[in-house]
Amino acid sequence: CVKVGNYIVCLPSYQSNIFFYNIKNNSFQQIEVDIPKKIPLSIYHYWHDSEYVYCFSRSLQSILTIDVKNKKVVISKRIDEQINAMYAVKVGRCLWMPNSLDNRIFSYNLDNGRVDEYVLSNVKGKLYAICYDGEKFWLTGNRREIYLWKKGDDSAIVFDDFPKKFAEYVMHEKGVYSTNFMNMEFKEPPFNHCLFLNGSIWCIPFQTNMILKIEKNTYKISGIGDDETAREVLSRDYNQKYLLEYVREGRYIGLFSLRKNSIFELDTQNN
Repeated sequence: CVKVGNYIVCLPSYQSNIFFYNIKNNSFQQIEVDIPKKIPLSIYHYWHDSEYVYCFSRSLQSILTIDVKNKKVVISKRIDEQINAMYAVKVGRCLWMPNSLDNRIFSYNLDNGRVDEYVLSNVKGKLYAICYDGEKFWLTGNRREIYLWKKGDDSAIVFDDFPKKFAEYVMHEKGVYSTNFMNMEFKEPPFNHCLFLNGSIWCIPFQTNMILKIEKNTYKISGIGDDETAREVLSRDYNQKYLLEYVREGRYIGLFSLRKNSIFELDTQNN
């Protein structure tokens, strides 16, 4: 949800309509999104700008522009026929989306709808999470690598000096689990999110065992984690260690620990 003026805009993951809650008169208004099939919109990312909310629909692979004042929703054309973007970051008036099918990044201009495609020629795998440090983009994919890329370059800087104890949780057939410290390429993306805060990039794990911190200026990579077995992680709800809940004050990352069933905060200034 996002507050815009006197409204709380509720953005659905498993629904196909958008809801507006009026704070003044305590009423709900439902807006149907004009799509051929009433499929879940799968909205996980949004950006608020004046009276508009921009969000990315994973199921439609399109940008939704929500006019909160007039209660209208405009859907862009599909970004690309061969794209499956899971995450995006807003820089200026453009949204940047890595493709989880290959080594391409797409940009979408919010003002004119222009789509541009960029290929990272030296990235062997797929791309997944993305953040922006004010100058360049940091990305993760499905390999034991982190990428640093600047618009205009045809290749990325590749970092693979991960902590020695960094590992992937793996479930095999017949209920056999293992913790793999050697894989270079993962079945599932190693990170769900990457965030730039206080001079460092913070990579939040999916089915891996550590939060990684990369210092922007020195490129030093360090890990933060606790001891869990693959069976513990992969047999619980969501099959992972943490869920990203919020970022506050440009400093604290709020993570829900599925192991402890509680939220803890990572202080990016003092860690």
